[in-house]
Parts: sequence; C-alpha cells; structure tokens
Amino acid sequence: MSDKGQQAREKIFKLLELSQSENDAEALNAIRKANEIR
Repeated sequence: MSDKGQQAREKIFKLLELSQSENDAEALNAIRKANEIR
C-alpha cells in the first residue's frame, strides 16, 4: 500500500472511532470527514 493510502486508512480508522462519540455533532462531523476521504 502506498504511503498516501496508508495515511488515508489510518485517518479513516480514527474518524470511525470518533463516530461513536456521545456528542452527536462530533460523531456527525467525523462521518462527514470520512466520506470526504473516499
């Protein structure tokens, strides 16, 4: 996997963790940012 691909993968994993936040705004923002990476 390329370095850029690995970085994107790591960022998506971090955002997925944030999507489980009790704070709805934080969770929604994490999902939106993950979708931007696609």
